[in-house]
Amino acid sequence: MVGPVTSPYQDKNLVTQDRRIARTTVPLTHEEADKTEVKPLVGLVKNASGDGVTLGLGGQKAEKAETPPQGSAESVGIVAAAVILFIAFGSLVAMGLPIVTALLAIAAGIALMKLVGYLVPSPDFTVILAAMIGLGVGIDYALFIVTRYKDSLQAGDEPETATVKAITTAGHAVLFAGTTVVIALLGLIVMEQRLMTGVAVATSVIVLVTMIAAVTLLPAFLGFAGHKINSLRLPRRTSRRQKAASAASRERISGFEGLPGRTRRRGPRGGRGHGHGV
Repeated sequence: MVGPVTSPYQDKNLVTQDRRIARTTVPLTHEEADKTEVKPLVGLVKNASGDGVTLGLGGQKAEKAETPPQGSAESVGIVAAAVILFIAFGSLVAMGLPIVTALLAIAAGIALMKLVGYLVPSPDFTVILAAMIGLGVGIDYALFIVTRYKDSLQAGDEPETATVKAITTAGHAVLFAGTTVVIALLGLIVMEQRLMTGVAVATSVIVLVTMIAAVTLLPAFLGFAGHKINSLRLPRRTSRRQKAASAASRERISGFEGLPGRTRRRGPRGGRGHGHGV
């Protein structure tokens, strides 16, 4: 430690009004203390509790020391989303666009969230929570637009026209859905708890950035992809129903061509097939 330690018996501001909680500040010798150095101290203080008195350490270093190591939840979510999208679209390019858009939006959203954190502080777990929410809504919003874009291409539209149709139709739905989610998250501010206020503001920033990326960044990707959005397709087996429908269609065509009176033989050009006498 460095510097004096003020006792709560000397400073009345360190004791709550109900006189149930008292605190004091313990300066550390190293401002950048490692987690492995702080964790034993946290356990030592907790073990000293007893006789109706509960002891504990607070502050940023203690919170990080008590936070369990994070698992691979984000990686599992990305892999699961990639598999589902690949099966749904049947194309690596169409599968990659929603995921890439969501990841770039999350990176930009976390950077903006860190800046907002100077005004509205949030707990450490907010980054993980916001990343998971951003991954879900980001892929969902991009999925709307990519699906509409592919439908327009199948209808015979050019890539530029298909992009415009996708934004003017599915893009409006994305803006409406994203705005609704942001309003719902900001509703946590009504609880008037600093912890939930920071979580609400941080997650709403992520959702806002992913929504903007879906209607601005994704159309640019679609412009580069063009008709190649169906490239690297997944080989699919033709179902029995499709085979039966195809066979029935060929039978109808062959039966139609074999009906009498459906063919007409024309004579030489300029005549009607009649002979000319001399």
